[in-house]
Amino acid sequence: MDKNKPPAKSHKTGISLLTIVSVAFTVIGYFNTAADFWDRLDSMGIKDALTGSSLVLILAAVAVIFSFIYLISSGRAKRNAKKALVALAKQAEEAKARGEEFTMPERTVGDKVGSAMSTVLDAITKTIILVFILCLIGAGVFVGIKVNEINNRPTFDALAAVEIDGCVEGYDGLGYVVQDKIVYNIPDDITEIYKDSKNYKKTLDYSEQNSLWYQVRQDLTYTITPDTSEGGTLSNGDVVTVKVTLPGYSIPKLQSDLNIKITGIDESKEYVVEGLPHKFNSADQAVSEQSGFISAACDKVRMKAYENCDNFMGTYYSDYELVGAYLCKPKVNPDTNPDALLVLAQYKRQAGTEYASQDTVMLYAYPFDSNTTEADLENEFVSIGEDKVRVVTEIHTYAKPEQIVDTFSTGIYLSGSSAYELYELPFSG
Repeated sequence: MDKNKPPAKSHKTGISLLTIVSVAFTVIGYFNTAADFWDRLDSMGIKDALTGSSLVLILAAVAVIFSFIYLISSGRAKRNAKKALVALAKQAEEAKARGEEFTMPERTVGDKVGSAMSTVLDAITKTIILVFILCLIGAGVFVGIKVNEINNRPTFDALAAVEIDGCVEGYDGLGYVVQDKIVYNIPDDITEIYKDSKNYKKTLDYSEQNSLWYQVRQDLTYTITPDTSEGGTLSNGDVVTVKVTLPGYSIPKLQSDLNIKITGIDESKEYVVEGLPHKFNSADQAVSEQSGFISAACDKVRMKAYENCDNFMGTYYSDYELVGAYLCKPKVNPDTNPDALLVLAQYKRQAGTEYASQDTVMLYAYPFDSNTTEADLENEFVSIGEDKVRVVTEIHTYAKPEQIVDTFSTGIYLSGSSAYELYELPFSG
């Protein structure tokens, strides 16, 4: 080997070409999939977007690997060239010390052309690598900003928006869903969803999103199972299920169009029926389960008679008699219309005087069932429609108890459209 011949400059032409080709394919792949990647990112998130662009990611990774390999090999080539020059300088010094003439190796025309081409290719490759790396960083920053915007989008949980607790009424075994008592917490304006988001800007115009949101609100469908519109059959322990659907929509696209996250669609939740009272099947059952309430109602009737006489010019009453207590069951829709309790007593006021009269005192409690408590007796004149037991005590001067019974039988009290069957309770008090 000729020691005077300079070492050949090592250029990784093959790696350079592979780097350029891989970068080119990556750029082409990016432009072919950029729109689709952005749509998936906007609608389904970064994970799905990356999964759908796996080929471009692989090409980018290969290009990055070749870029680093080329940069390493280029650096190594420079170091080797420097070492070669140092070696030639050392040889020249050694020759001079020996008094010999040292001739620098001459480079052929081919070497010079190859070296020039290698230098140009090296500059082109490094420029492409630099631009490619800067583009990767820029794309990463841009995607990161978009991901941050997506992560800060507010969430509308369509399933959580419906509240069905307490929507079942009626009686154990005869319960039914009251549609009017189902609560739907669905905002009228989409800005009500946006306002807690970091992305929300008061100065932006959200009319387009709000118009779409209005249509979505109309199309949201809540299905309650079982359907009790034809008559209740629910019992305590039964399960009512509500399911949310939004037919005709692509949820990912809708999320993108509205700039929100939507959850709960095609999901369901359950409500366990509890607390339904039961009706009394007989007068004996009513006394067995509600003897304390009936006794307290009788005491209230007596107190009403006393108060009436005490407030009427200090008069007095005598011959007080509890006529009877009655379980009143409606003749119309007896399974759904509530039962009532009727207590009747009579007494004489100012007997033996010219002001003597026969009075009847009555109390009715409505509804009367297994959930009725003695505390309900304080509910004097509760408005019709309130979810409370309505208790009324009245004095009827000169009226006879049987007349009161007749009025309940014909439906004058409690409900003008429903008469009642009266069952006398086996009770004395």
